[in-house]
Amino acid sequence: MHRVVMIEKGLVEWLISFLSTDHNKIYSLEYSTALFMNLCLHEDARRRCPTTVLKLLTDLMSTQHIQVLPVIAGALYCLLSRDDMNAAASKMNLNQVLASHLENGGLDSSIRKQIETLMKVHAGEIPVDCVQMVCEETQEDELDDPEFLERELDDDDPIHALVGEAEGRKLLETQYKKKLPSHNNACSTSDASAKQEVNISVLPTTPRSRPPTQEK
Repeated sequence: MHRVVMIEKGLVEWLISFLSTDHNKIYSLEYSTALFMNLCLHEDARRRCPTTVLKLLTDLMSTQHIQVLPVIAGALYCLLSRDDMNAAASKMNLNQVLASHLENGGLDSSIRKQIETLMKVHAGEIPVDCVQMVCEETQEDELDDPEFLERELDDDDPIHALVGEAEGRKLLETQYKKKLPSHNNACSTSDASAKQEVNISVLPTTPRSRPPTQEK
């Protein structure tokens, strides 16, 4: 349902325009290509794509961020189900373009297999409906590199800390970290627990993630 609404609102066309720019950062490139592929699973989205999107996608395959290649290949799988799109792919020598990408020594075996399968689909050796689209589950901690993402977001932040000025986590630790009283005697069990709790990173929680309240 949400996918249909996004398609009707013109998100497919917007993503094509966005991906056509040359200033995409890694996190925006990952999410926009993944969203585009997921929309292309729907027939209405594929109808909205011009044949020129083929060149856009093959150009994006030249990116140094090879983690986006599986979703780009997935989008191409979907688009080649259209006869006019497959004909346009022949005119642009798609298989030759894909073969040139296989020369990249940095590709792992799974991505190579995807590209080879895509070439067979385009050549008619494998029917499009025989290609199973598989979305591997990604662990939550693999979705983003917090430090890398933070650096990219900081690039657009108009406010920057002065040289030597505390910022970020260092600022929080120096200004707001709870200080425990020191005792000369040995720590009791409760004291040890308290000290351990100070070092625990407290993350925002949602009602669903909170443990159930026990009735007294």
